[in-house]
Amino acid sequence: MVGTFTPVSVDGDAMILAVYVDLTQERELEQRIVDAAAREQRRLATALHDGLGQELTGIALMLRGLSTSIVEQPVMSRERLDEIIVLVNEAIDSARRLARGFAPVSEEQGGLRGALRTLAEASTRAGGPRVVFDDMTDAEPRLSDAAATHLLRVAQEATGNALRHATATEVRISLQRRDADILLVISDDGQGFPDEAGLARGRGIETMRYRAEALRGQLEIDTGRGVTIRCRVPVHSGEV
Repeated sequence: MVGTFTPVSVDGDAMILAVYVDLTQERELEQRIVDAAAREQRRLATALHDGLGQELTGIALMLRGLSTSIVEQPVMSRERLDEIIVLVNEAIDSARRLARGFAPVSEEQGGLRGALRTLAEASTRAGGPRVVFDDMTDAEPRLSDAAATHLLRVAQEATGNALRHATATEVRISLQRRDADILLVISDDGQGFPDEAGLARGRGIETMRYRAEALRGQLEIDTGRGVTIRCRVPVHSGEV
């Protein structure tokens, strides 16, 4: 609870105007995002240790064994070297995937448009409904990395909901520029929300709203035959 106190005069009498604002829900939403970030960090740390770390350890052991046999068995050593090259390339791919996890939106990876395109392609490859990305922008939106990441997380949440719950056959993600705003739209042709209560209480809706509000934007949801989520955020001085 946060309060502000302002001296006022009413009919010549000095009084204090007190205004209290309950920030409980906002704090809870902030904590959810912090918790989600912590879970992601733990996941990446595990991936580094158990994934990339083990791959590099295996490569080091193979190179050590190769160093002792390269003179005595040159033919077998060449075959062994080819195997190591394959493993090195796989480790490079692993490092790139992890880098996308640490910085999901960056200019090097195609910015927000590239991240949304990757989201659509990866979701489609996973099986189930087809996910399509419609890029309706003329150029990469000039957003800060933090703002672009917020929009990507909204798209991930909405797309995940559609894939898990909507029994949809197609999900469409579109990115548009509307005057001074960026409009992100995620729509599906599934069954929609079962009731208004379901819309109000879950499936990451509150977190998506919080992300939109953090960017001084708004989140709108249309439900019926399928669900359409619109996240509209302003762009100020080239940066949200």
